Amino acid sequence: MDSYVFLQQIRFGDKLKISIELSDVKSMVAPMALQMLVENAIKHNEISEDHPLAIRIYSRDKKIVIENSLRRKPVLAEDSQGLGLENIKKRYEFLSEHKVEVIEAEGKFVVAIPMIEVV
Repeated sequence: MDSYVFLQQIRFGDKLKISIELSDVKSMVAPMALQMLVENAIKHNEISEDHPLAIRIYSRDKKIVIENSLRRKPVLAEDSQGLGLENIKKRYEFLSEHKVEVIEAEGKFVVAIPMIEVV
């Protein structure tokens, strides 16, 4: 994910603000889940000087939370079938008894994915 974020920040510059606050987290998540959620935020939201995209990744209650500002691209809103998010939900049904939470409210889109404890 770090390489992907690095490339996107070169592409968008100051129009993309990503905050990753996971330095104290010692557990795992489903493969590629974080990158897919960052990709979805970039794909589905306007990113401009007037409306920069802010993405924050942090931990809360044994979950990794990916929260982004919400300003949907009008063209993609109709075409999106939600397959990426559905894929992540199905993987977590297999990996954990805890469900993926998706919340859209107050100009934010929030996805919380359960941490997978290392045994």
